[in-house]
Amino acid sequence: MKLYFFIYLLLFSLVLQAQHSAEIIYDRAQKITTNRYVIEEDQIAVDMSFGRANVINNETLESIIKSNVRRIDLVFSDFPKDQSFESLNISRLNNLRRRIPTLFETDSIKWTLVRQTDCITQSQAEELFHGFVFSTKKSLDHSIQVDYNKNISVVKETYLSLPPEDRKFLSMGSDTLAFDILERNLHNWKNVSIVSDWTASMYPYTTQILRWHISRFGETNIRNFIFFNDGDGKDTKDKELGKTGGIYAIRADSLRPVIDLMKEVMEKGDGGDLPENDIESILYAMEHFPESGEIVLIADNRSLVRDLELVKQINRPVRVILGRIFMDDVAYIKGAYIKLALFTGGSLHTRWNDYTNAYELEKLTKEVLEARKRLRALGRLR
Repeated sequence: MKLYFFIYLLLFSLVLQAQHSAEIIYDRAQKITTNRYVIEEDQIAVDMSFGRANVINNETLESIIKSNVRRIDLVFSDFPKDQSFESLNISRLNNLRRRIPTLFETDSIKWTLVRQTDCITQSQAEELFHGFVFSTKKSLDHSIQVDYNKNISVVKETYLSLPPEDRKFLSMGSDTLAFDILERNLHNWKNVSIVSDWTASMYPYTTQILRWHISRFGETNIRNFIFFNDGDGKDTKDKELGKTGGIYAIRADSLRPVIDLMKEVMEKGDGGDLPENDIESILYAMEHFPESGEIVLIADNRSLVRDLELVKQINRPVRVILGRIFMDDVAYIKGAYIKLALFTGGSLHTRWNDYTNAYELEKLTKEVLEARKRLRALGRLR
């Protein structure tokens, strides 16, 4: 009898060890913002009260147990403004863990904390949904809304104040990748310096950043811009490690000087060869703006990182916004950018996904290798 009891205790302890705590889930979760969360028909929602951790519709939990859950969104409102709500949301996670512990026993579920910003009073916040939303699909980004017309009058006024030849710097086009990534991470990044690959193929992404910066007047976290063109047209043979140059910095206080600098950098060079001096440019930003909390790198996935060996000199998080991923397939993500995010304690952001911590970045590395292996087997990747 004692032997059976010992085996039971051992198995029970192993189950407990396999479970992730609410604190671990909270730390690992992707944290994004949206104006107002929309629950789709194929999702299952479990309501919670505003400012409370209790579940309102307990019967819905029964359907969760029988579902193949792929993603769980913990949705809440940003009121009072700019609070962390960490204690409240961990309590909500603990509540769910007590009801359905199996959800905390797997690494296959994507956890997301979604902060809704469409509220300036408590009554408006109370009207928003609060609680958990469970999704069973792989394509799970349809619930996140981006308001492209926010402060549109400010954007139009700014646009019309520019000479016709400069209005392209506030254009959006059909590709909104960089705009969307900034919107998803509005509350996560503070005192930001944007370091942008300002070569021909990357122009559209930085113009999106500039448009976002104008349209989010009063709440933007962007403080500085750094543009680099990989050497001002310098020949490849003359590009020394850490001394390639072609890097220019400016504060983000006023639009006109920023656009003038963008034009100047365009005229001085467009990169030439494929490798770019990303790390040198990040170090340049740290030197010129030491007060920056975080660096956001607008990077070209189809270019090589010329100076990755200098990464050890970076002493703050680098958030990599990765443009130009062929067919948005993870198989084509260059490992250098994942390494950059991992080494600096930063994050990597693609069109659809935010990899916000070491766990997710290491998992992405495995996904990239597996995806490349599949493509090689099909003869589509060498």
